[in-house]
Amino acid sequence: MSKVIAWSTESTALLVATYTGDNTKLAEIATALSKTVPMVRSKLVSEKLYVANAKTVAGAAAAPKRKASLVLNAETKLGLPKGSLETFGKASKVELERLLEALSEMVSTEDELED
Repeated sequence: MSKVIAWSTESTALLVATYTGDNTKLAEIATALSKTVPMVRSKLVSEKLYVANAKTVAGAAAAPKRKASLVLNAETKLGLPKGSLETFGKASKVELERLLEALSEMVSTEDELED
């Protein structure tokens, strides 16, 4: 009984030479090497070449914020010392985001009135 070798030295070298870090091209590479995408990804991981795509939140422009950072932002906008709104951290993210939105509108309105 002979051992089946999934990746020859030549196919591994070709994979390493072909992979540019663009994970959208894995299907093309897999087709060219007669492998599946998971096989290609696994081999790239074992070769320490694969870097997963950054995860994003659908519909969000930036990474999700922690409630603590939202509270700190509100303290800053109000000119309060850090930790003075600590109990606001018990509010929901939606409520904190509404608060920050209202504060931003107030600040922009005051700036317009001063001009």
